[in-house]
Amino acid sequence: GKYVRDIRLGKVNGLPVFVDWNARRAIVSRSGTKWAIVEVERLPEVKRNQAGFEAVHIGGGRTPGDGPWEELLVEPAKPVTCWRLDTKLGAEDTEGCAGLYVM
Repeated sequence: GKYVRDIRLGKVNGLPVFVDWNARRAIVSRSGTKWAIVEVERLPEVKRNQAGFEAVHIGGGRTPGDGPWEELLVEPAKPVTCWRLDTKLGAEDTEGCAGLYVM
């Protein structure tokens, strides 16, 4: 969904809150270098207990509030398919096809 920075909601762990009002979810900063998606109705509880709270999703790395963004588009990750191609035991890979293939 589309999450928009909402300054009316203040900050969590020193960083702004991004809200998708249609989905009733918010992206907030967690302690350290983590972020979380929580239900909007739980924001008061999250603000009271910023050190640790339950979330719908938790991620790591740079938090959305670290950047200059006013809005974020969050989409589900696409699944990765991969397979390994090997030669028969003792056979030579004459065509150079052996290896790991990722789609």
